[in-house]
Parts: sequence; C-alpha cells; structure tokens
Amino acid sequence: MDNPNDVKELIPEFFCQPEFLVNMNRLDLGILQANKLPVDDVELPPWAKSPQDFIDQHRKALVSYSKNPLIALDSTINWHL
Repeated sequence: MDNPNDVKELIPEFFCQPEFLVNMNRLDLGILQANKLPVDDVELPPWAKSPQDFIDQHRKALVSYSKNPLIALDSTINWHL
C-alpha cells in the first residue's frame, strides 16, 4: 500500500452481508499454498468478534464518515448496483 494510485474499494457486502465471509455450504475452495490447509471461512481480524461484528463495525465506520449516515450507506451500495 505504498502506491497512492493503488486504490481498493469495498463491495457493498462489507456493509450489509456477513454471509459472504462464511463458507456455509462447505464448498471445496482448494488449499493454501503456504501451509496446505484447506481454504474455508474468511479469517477475521482480531478486532472482529464474529462476521456480524465485522459488518457492524464497517457500517459504523462508514456512517461516522458522513454527516448523513443513510445517504453515505445508500450511495455506497447503489454505486455498485
């Protein structure tokens, strides 16, 4: 992340759908090259207690950025629809 032109965007699911972080159907997603362990659920950062908490904290960060939280969330999600 040293290049200021390297911009990352969060998809709408990061603000409203914790299901995308969990492999509920136990699909075979392959294995990790580094340690040969199977790929499964997303490994959450230490500050997130659960997939729902991860989503809640992303939403809270987004709405705290804007003076009008509903417009911030709505415009982020609609931008990608």
